[in-house]
Amino acid sequence: MVYQATQTISERFEEASLRYEIHETEHFSLLECTMVTRHTTLVMRFLSSDDSNGVNLRVSRAVRFPQAKRAEVLRLVNALNCEFRFVKFVVNDAEHSVDVLYDFPRSTADAGETAMELIGRVPDIVDEAYPRLMRTIWG
Repeated sequence: MVYQATQTISERFEEASLRYEIHETEHFSLLECTMVTRHTTLVMRFLSSDDSNGVNLRVSRAVRFPQAKRAEVLRLVNALNCEFRFVKFVVNDAEHSVDVLYDFPRSTADAGETAMELIGRVPDIVDEAYPRLMRTIWG
């Protein structure tokens, strides 16, 4: 089942001629789009689990790191979370990666408009953080 917010986001993406895919399961609908930045390529996933405008944005594996660098990456992720508004950087231990998260407030009036803002804002934030992440991982 495609939930209301996923449908609204897809309509806004259609208007902007953006490429995306919709996936459905029994428990959620997901709109997935790929954004190319100056430093990397991000797969942005907008997940809806009911007909509210509450949507979870997930960018898995924004960067990957060797397990030996976990402590250093964790310190940097904590610093990034203090510096950047709107998104949360998270260390994913299972994937040895840094993920980027954003949760729409349930009171969001237009999930499509919010998604459009985030496909501009999130890649910019990741691009700003990316060189520091790479220095920590490989420097």
